[in-house]
Amino acid sequence: MNNKNHAKDYLSEFANKKPGWLKALIKDAIETNGAIEESRINEIFDNLLNGTPLQVQTYNLSSAQQSSQKLLFESLTHISGVNALCENQTIKFSPDVTVLYGLNGSGKSGYFRILNNISGGVYKEIIPNIYANEGNRKNINVSIKYRLCNTSIHYSWNDSHAKHFDFQGVKVFDSSYLNGLLQTKKPDETIIYPLGLHLFGYIAQILDNYTSKLNEQIELTKTGIPVIQTEELSDSVRSKFISHEDFSVSERKVLTEKFNFSDIENNSLTEKENELRQLQQNNFQDSINLRSKQNKELSSFVDKLNSVIRDLKSYEEELAKALMAFESAKNKNESARKRSEVLKCLPKSDTQEWKSFIQAGHNYSALCNQERPKRCPYCHQELRTDEAIRIIDAYADFLSDTSEKELNNASKKLSAIRSKIDKLDVAVTLTDEVKSVITDSIELQKKIEQLSAYKTLLQFVKSTEEIQMPTMNFSAELEIIENKQNEHVDAIEKLNASKAEKEKKIEELQKEIARLKENNAISKQKTDIENYFSIHDKIKAIEKKKSETKTNQITSLANQAQKTLLTNTLKTNFEKELKALGRQKLNVELEVINGSKGKCNTQLKLTGNNSVLEILSEGEQKAVALAMFFAEIRDENYPIILDDPVTSLDHEIAGMLAKRLLDFNKQVIVFCHNKLFLDGFETSKDNHVCKTIDSACNNHKGKHIRIYKVEGIGNDKGILSNYKGDNSSALIREINKELNKKPFEEYIKVSALIRRSVEKIIDEDVYKNQLPPKVSNKTSRIQWDVIKSINSKPDLIDKLKIIHDTVSEEIHDGTTSSENPITVDKLKELSNELTKIKGVFNA
Repeated sequence: MNNKNHAKDYLSEFANKKPGWLKALIKDAIETNGAIEESRINEIFDNLLNGTPLQVQTYNLSSAQQSSQKLLFESLTHISGVNALCENQTIKFSPDVTVLYGLNGSGKSGYFRILNNISGGVYKEIIPNIYANEGNRKNINVSIKYRLCNTSIHYSWNDSHAKHFDFQGVKVFDSSYLNGLLQTKKPDETIIYPLGLHLFGYIAQILDNYTSKLNEQIELTKTGIPVIQTEELSDSVRSKFISHEDFSVSERKVLTEKFNFSDIENNSLTEKENELRQLQQNNFQDSINLRSKQNKELSSFVDKLNSVIRDLKSYEEELAKALMAFESAKNKNESARKRSEVLKCLPKSDTQEWKSFIQAGHNYSALCNQERPKRCPYCHQELRTDEAIRIIDAYADFLSDTSEKELNNASKKLSAIRSKIDKLDVAVTLTDEVKSVITDSIELQKKIEQLSAYKTLLQFVKSTEEIQMPTMNFSAELEIIENKQNEHVDAIEKLNASKAEKEKKIEELQKEIARLKENNAISKQKTDIENYFSIHDKIKAIEKKKSETKTNQITSLANQAQKTLLTNTLKTNFEKELKALGRQKLNVELEVINGSKGKCNTQLKLTGNNSVLEILSEGEQKAVALAMFFAEIRDENYPIILDDPVTSLDHEIAGMLAKRLLDFNKQVIVFCHNKLFLDGFETSKDNHVCKTIDSACNNHKGKHIRIYKVEGIGNDKGILSNYKGDNSSALIREINKELNKKPFEEYIKVSALIRRSVEKIIDEDVYKNQLPPKVSNKTSRIQWDVIKSINSKPDLIDKLKIIHDTVSEEIHDGTTSSENPITVDKLKELSNELTKIKGVFNA
């Protein structure tokens, strides 16, 4: 069951589960109604950030109980210690309405602060009497009597911050009630945050500010991170230091174990560095490279020699085939020519030019479509002899023979082979490496030169009989070279094995040296690394604290609260209260909006017919605030307390407010200094002002309105008297009552009473209780017949002046009153003189 009826109920429950700083922030926000002093906000932040001592008052923030028993204040006695209030002053509260009326500075606020601080109001600081010497200042001591149902209870109060449990349901109205209540959204509308809903946004704003300050603190803390020399650290450690990352617990443990670098480790580092230098001087790679180079040169020589021999053999075979083909084609061609003996008579018939000549004639004859030429194909003359005709026929036979073509092709192939042989590279160089391997290098060189000579031979041979490969055998030399190569391979394998072993040892040494160097570097930077860890721990701690300042929970709680508290019933009651105070032209709307940090997603909006800008005036704000204050009140069993509720209100609203307060079915206690507001109570037709404040009132008309006059006389404030009994006769009786007390101690009080009696005689007997029209009301309208009876008595007025001056000096001149006070006899003399003067006026 949800028994929460105010934002502070949600916040109180929320605060109970939170860290001390947040609990203090929420409690202070509730206690001040969203007006925490900046110094206190900073104090709470210091506790959040640094864990500095935080004085948290033991506020009782439990939800106000829903009592079925009616609570009534019966009396309040100020014994000592509150501000400059006069000691042993008692207020006896009416069960209906009690008004404490007095001018500013009279001491009303002292009594209000007592009631406020024990009830549901925003805490007000109470200071000791500034007029009393520090050594003579007394502790706060207030006695309060109240009635819960039919039981009278006594409660002693000494200004502890804890509110009395029975009084938590008491509602208090003063200027602090306006804190956060109204926020102008547009020129023609104002958002209202009733029932303390503004506290969510207020707290969220402070939390956001805390988050910003924590971020600033993080950045400031980061500037103190020391620079760690990382050249000799491992990659993983180096990268973390360079990027300013944090180290895990295990990583830190590894580093801290290296803080101490022993002499043994230092000697080991030196030894291993020397060993590494020696190993690095043994350059196996150079030997491997040298033998590899030698093997490469030998292989190149063998490959080239084998290539030349292979190519010469290959071309030798091709050349032999080409020569054989050419000889065959030539023989065939010659046979064909023998068949044409007639052509032998022709000069140069075996030349290529002749062959081209007869081919051209043949082609021309074909072009002329002559199956058997009758004319010469060249001159186109008729052939007249048989010999000419035979020669032409012999041309045709010769040209139709393919042996000529075959001879041409064979000749071309032979030329191509010789061209390839000409381009063949048969140069085999004997390098120094080969010479160092082959003992008889001169003989080898001769064999190689024979290969070159054979190439030349191949280029010019005319027949296959001329082709004869020299009988050269390189097997002995190649075997020697192969053996040498195998020797190099074996040596290289051994060198590689030694190199691998060396590199492994070097790697092991380098790892060990790196480890020792890292240990040494870490040990030398022990202080810096510890500071590095310390600063990162601070940053992590701040980050953790920053997570506590998130506002999402406050926002969620705000939305939860507004759904319950912002109801149509509250809206309706608020509209009724506005109307009761004459503000019926203002419209009230309840609408759903998009929420933001700490803000409700349902809002109560106030608009006017034309413009609501006037709401921002002080008087209108007070009127709206009072209307919402009354709308929030649910329980009729608790009193309400109001401090100067009509400040800045016009006389019309003041009268309406007095009427509204008299309509409540609960105890009402009002502090005011406004005469027009007081008139609203005095002129009530259905109720009455009690004539006595010390005893029960016999008037049963309507409600009992008990009015106290609160005065400040000299340094004594909060002197209480009956507003209705404030007349000269009653004052003179009080003077005589005090003067008859033994021992007599109330010099200042009696002096004040005598002075007040003089002022009352002036009002009652000189001015006949007539008020200036500008301050009159329906009970004090001009009485014309009484004015006629006003008759000044100058001699009596002079006597009144002497009496007034005498006691005024006693009240206001501290030196006179302490060094040469008025005697009791003198005070009695002054009292008797007042009685005589009063009698003369009444005669």
